[in-house]
Amino acid sequence: MVPSQERLVEEFCNNQPPTSSGAEPMSACSSKEDELNSQGDSISTNPQSAPENGSVSAPSPAEVEAVGSVSEGTREVLFEPHTVSWRAGVVGAQGGLRRLFSAVATVLAAALTVFTLLGTSAFAYDKSRSERIVPGVSVANVPIGGLTREEARAALAAKVAKVSARNLYLTAAGRSYSVSLSSLDLDPRIEESLDRAFGVGKGEGILGRLHRWLGRGGPAVDLPLEVLPSRDAVERRVVASIAGEVNREPTDATIEETTDDIVFRPPSPGVELQGDAASDMVFKAALDLIEGRDPGVVRLPYKQIPVKEGAGITTAILVRVSQQRLYFYENASLAGIYKVSTGTPKYPTPFGRFRVVQKIMNPSWTNPAPDTWGKEMPPFIPPGPDNPLGTRALQLNAPGILIHGTQNVRALGSPASHGCIRMNMPEIEALYPRVPVGTPVFVRP
Repeated sequence: MVPSQERLVEEFCNNQPPTSSGAEPMSACSSKEDELNSQGDSISTNPQSAPENGSVSAPSPAEVEAVGSVSEGTREVLFEPHTVSWRAGVVGAQGGLRRLFSAVATVLAAALTVFTLLGTSAFAYDKSRSERIVPGVSVANVPIGGLTREEARAALAAKVAKVSARNLYLTAAGRSYSVSLSSLDLDPRIEESLDRAFGVGKGEGILGRLHRWLGRGGPAVDLPLEVLPSRDAVERRVVASIAGEVNREPTDATIEETTDDIVFRPPSPGVELQGDAASDMVFKAALDLIEGRDPGVVRLPYKQIPVKEGAGITTAILVRVSQQRLYFYENASLAGIYKVSTGTPKYPTPFGRFRVVQKIMNPSWTNPAPDTWGKEMPPFIPPGPDNPLGTRALQLNAPGILIHGTQNVRALGSPASHGCIRMNMPEIEALYPRVPVGTPVFVRP
């Protein structure tokens, strides 16, 4: 009977269906096998089966067959519990791994769900800020982080308006000028700066943008704002205007009359503004001022146009009738004073401004008034010591008026002529080569 029970137990355990959790029903089989093991031990060691006198009788063939069966069954029962325990351990380990994998899968699914929700929220939050510049960005020290493009454009336009109110200070050829930057048609590149400002956030990616929006950092970024003055405005409104005031042609020396004297005005060189160099300097100074650097007073370059050699009046003669004196000016300064004799009250020397039109060496004399004061004189006197004009004569553009020598030196210093201006012979001879044709002659009372 025992072997039959063992085989029934084994077949029962091997044919049990798995439980709902996937593990085999080991507890019932283990209990049954333990019971059989205990029975096998009692069969092989039961003292009641031995003879009381201690002798051992030979087993009969039937007993041998029974014992063989029992022994065979006993071996099966003795070794079978180890096999059952090993299978239970393997199955139990497999069940634990299945439960572990199931738990991990559950955690991962939950984490994925959380990350999906967070990612969706982050993308939605980032997209809601896509029309704004990320925090921490400024342009030309104007903070525009968090602003829309329109708001940032207005802020930068206000900055440009303040810059346009600044003034440049220039000087050229002794003249000073003040130029407002607003007159230079400033061209602010606001849109380009805004593109770069939006590019800061795009370059940092969504994580960088979220850090900035959540106030967790991100380096401060200050972008430049390029503002350019117009070259045409610099050249046309500034340089050309200054050139119109500064440029001048050289002037010759001149003489100005006053009520009491004559005044020489020395020659003046011309001035020409260096247009190209001046335009470059104004443009650069405007850029410095736009960017907040003080260019100081900008001195625009110019060149002088020299006066032609010998140009202008530097020699003149002034006759003062009341003084009976002749003043000779050379190189725009007084060079000599001479005693003269001018016309009598009846034949006065005319007042005014005249000039020397001819120089005559050893002149002849033709009687200018044969019917009046010259009727006692010959009609013509050739050059020589008896000639009333002496050896030198300077003819003026006033009819009949000359500056000439005289033999009658005793009359010098008093009115004695018929309108001419008489001089001592040696003095007129010395003065003659120093007086060019065209020399102005001023006759004053």
